[in-house]
Amino acid sequence: MILKIKRYRHYGCTSFRYAEDSDIVTQKFYWSFFELNNDKTITLLLCDNWNNKGNYVGPSEIEYRYTSCYEFTDNFEKWFDKNIAIIEEEWSLGAPSKEEEKHLRDFFNVNIESKKGIATDTIFLGEIF
Repeated sequence: MILKIKRYRHYGCTSFRYAEDSDIVTQKFYWSFFELNNDKTITLLLCDNWNNKGNYVGPSEIEYRYTSCYEFTDNFEKWFDKNIAIIEEEWSLGAPSKEEEKHLRDFFNVNIESKKGIATDTIFLGEIF
């Protein structure tokens, strides 16, 4: 089966991490959710990194995970709270395949990364990408 994205939602920057005893941001976290034509829903977490002096140190780190509790109508906090409550069950779903990860990363690079700070509503693609 050729992988296609049916729909996705990007939440923009959902949280920050600061340097110890400072107001300097050292990490920004961006979350996206994708439903594929294999009926899997995958989270993509992008983490941008800065040093304690506020200098960007990149490259960005990306994590992918299956999720069973995400609804495209959820706000981010609702999903996060549901996910925390069943974290062991979510981790037991395993990791997405390398093919799934590559497909999502390619899509993210082209369609989201340059405007990653801007949240979207759910975007339906109708299995075109």
